[in-house]
Amino acid sequence: MKRIFGVLTLLLCLQLTAAATTQPKASTSILFYGTQIDFQYDSALVFDYEVCAKDRCLKRFYRQMEKLDYQSLLDQFEAYRKQYELTDWLYFKLIRQTMEQIYGQVETSKKEMLYTTGSWFFMSKAGYNTRLSNAALKFLFLYVQSDENLDNIPRIFAERKRFYNLTTFYLKLQAQRAVFRVNNFDPDQVSRSFVFGLKKLPKLPPQLSEKSMVFKNGEEEYQLQLQLDRTPTEVMAHYPGMRPMDYLEVPISETLEASLVPQLRTFLQGKTQKESLEILLSFTRTSFTYKWDWNLYDSDRPMIADELFFNEFSDHEDRCALFYHLVKELLDLPMIVISHFNHDLTIAVALDEVIGDPIDYKGLTFTVCDPTTPNNSGRLGIYPNGLRHKAAEVIGEYQVPIQDNSSSSIYEE
Repeated sequence: MKRIFGVLTLLLCLQLTAAATTQPKASTSILFYGTQIDFQYDSALVFDYEVCAKDRCLKRFYRQMEKLDYQSLLDQFEAYRKQYELTDWLYFKLIRQTMEQIYGQVETSKKEMLYTTGSWFFMSKAGYNTRLSNAALKFLFLYVQSDENLDNIPRIFAERKRFYNLTTFYLKLQAQRAVFRVNNFDPDQVSRSFVFGLKKLPKLPPQLSEKSMVFKNGEEEYQLQLQLDRTPTEVMAHYPGMRPMDYLEVPISETLEASLVPQLRTFLQGKTQKESLEILLSFTRTSFTYKWDWNLYDSDRPMIADELFFNEFSDHEDRCALFYHLVKELLDLPMIVISHFNHDLTIAVALDEVIGDPIDYKGLTFTVCDPTTPNNSGRLGIYPNGLRHKAAEVIGEYQVPIQDNSSSSIYEE
């Protein structure tokens, strides 16, 4: 009898333990660059607590979340990061948008603060070095530590490290003159530096469209039937600023690569290096409408190559991104990317003959191949307007021999 009673007691304890630890699952979904992403999470993650920017509120939220099944949701974030090859910035956006869905149901006038708190918790648990600050206890801001040096995102310094304000950039807030107070509560966490850079495009499902283009080189007309992917353009529409060369290094999308490159390769068959470059320059110079970024946006706004096919206007930097990839893919010739005093970019290519005023650099002779000027022409060796006698600097190289103690400065006399 005692044995039976003991067995029944054990079973009851196991059932009570399971009931206490197993919470009902809730589900939500977000639209992430045209793709629906689904999540399941512990419904207990939405609990009653005082939403505020004081340290005691933040500590209470963090400690309560640690007692719950947050790991299953964090595992889903990590799985989507790997599946779509998301950068750190896109990973943060994935978390932030999910927090807006999960905590959007909470009845509070401080939802924005709750979204930031939830994002802070999961970014911390993902291993990033985070900080929180507040403005007069009315607004809460999430910072992450990064080794990069960015100018377009507010930052603070702590422990001799840079921490960037993700919240202001995500919400497009003008907070340069705001006074922030850094919160004292910092969770124990692995210190992982946040990387803003975009070395390659994420593997998100394409959003396809078609476009016809016509350009001329001399008297010959070329027609292109292109298939494009809008996703890279949407990704870059609100992406933290990078160095000028970083935009050129981002590869073109698989969709554009498969559509544009084979057609251009057909056009170049049987052509000399000079003739091939003339065709590529005619394409970049005549297929897109020029307008300087500062006249359009009142600021500098570089594009990656894919963006040219979705934007009405483009300038020097943008065409350089496209031309740089086309020369690499189709001709594989040495190139240097040149930045002038006013930050305009141009490209010079080393080919088997010298054309125009050459540039000698690291033992090679380069010919200027500006992807923007002269208009309606494929001519090589012509400097952009007004830049012939200006000092310039090489900010990028392709297939250029490595030389020790070589200068990146170029001075045209």
